[in-house]
Amino acid sequence: GYSKTLSERVTASYESRRTKAKDGKGVKRHTPVWLETDGTHKPHVVSHIIEVFDLYISGAGKHTIANRLRATGIPEFKKCVGSTVGKWINNKAAIGSWQGNKDHPEIPNVYDPMITREVFLQAEKRQDDAKTNPTSYTTKNFLQGLIKCGTCGANYSFHRKDGKLQN
Repeated sequence: GYSKTLSERVTASYESRRTKAKDGKGVKRHTPVWLETDGTHKPHVVSHIIEVFDLYISGAGKHTIANRLRATGIPEFKKCVGSTVGKWINNKAAIGSWQGNKDHPEIPNVYDPMITREVFLQAEKRQDDAKTNPTSYTTKNFLQGLIKCGTCGANYSFHRKDGKLQN
């Protein structure tokens, strides 16, 4: 019963937030570093976040950007790391939109935009281009994965222990 009640309360809370966002009212939320809790910009931070987008689009890495931000001495950037920069780049609040969760469409013009949609899309494209595929390993024995055990049907695999082949 508790879980169901909690789920209903959270759902109602998000529905209330969506309604407020559509009406142009401030939405209470965990805010990104450049926004106050009422949705207004922090002027001493905004120029640095705009620079974050510019640097990222021009090819600087997230960790390099985080190092530069920490070096500014601004308290909001004291614990900035590369993954934090990545979250800022993906946060649609930078273009003034709000999206409570992935199941609902974004609601535009909830906040004052900090950057243009074009800049946001350029950063998104840069991020997609920078993605790498996980490392794939090739087996040292070309028969591995092709031979099956006649008894149990499992793949036959070769293991090395202390430099000796173990079956």
